[in-house]
Amino acid sequence: MSTREPSPLGEDFDSTAKAVFRPEQSEPPSGKLRVADLFCGTGSLSQAAVDAGMEIIYARETNGRARASYEKKFGITPDAGEFPDFAIIPRFDIVLASLPGDDIEGAISFVLRYLRVRRPDTFVLVGPIEDNEQALVTLVREKVSDLNYVVASAGDTLLGIYEPGAKKEAPVVLGLYHLDPIRMPVLASDDPVQGRSASMLKTVLAQIVKAFPPPPSRRST
Repeated sequence: MSTREPSPLGEDFDSTAKAVFRPEQSEPPSGKLRVADLFCGTGSLSQAAVDAGMEIIYARETNGRARASYEKKFGITPDAGEFPDFAIIPRFDIVLASLPGDDIEGAISFVLRYLRVRRPDTFVLVGPIEDNEQALVTLVREKVSDLNYVVASAGDTLLGIYEPGAKKEAPVVLGLYHLDPIRMPVLASDDPVQGRSASMLKTVLAQIVKAFPPPPSRRST
């Protein structure tokens, strides 16, 4: 018999809190890291995540044509609501977001809603290609300063791992909950990543998959 005292706020409050912070899985677990892709567009960031071995569990996009294209490609209808309903959003392990160039600060503030409520282990933000990576890191770091995420640029995180090519890449910012991405031993390699298929974003996502394997209960058998 349980000896836990009932909540003074009542069972309805308990049920709501459980639904928001620990929603039940409606499908069998895949054994992959689960992704929430915000500002997903037609799905370029989602595709990179799938290629890295992750599973897209939730997406958000307000552009109608982009939403239709995304749904056709991934079989998921992106959420278009102004305010996320965390009572129905499934669990996710990582937040990805392509920040729109016309309102980067507003987009980061929107991402913060997902970080505040769910506290995923990791987030990866991709800025406009013309933006300075270090300036974007500074902005993101200021925005998440009270959430216990340690923030670094992909360039700093992958120093000695990834050799960039001649083509300019979009800036990538990585945040880890309570962990420093630059000092994580798993984000190290004896052999720098090279080749035409390599990119800074793909390398970051691949290293995240290595760094955060799912618990035994969610691994594929």
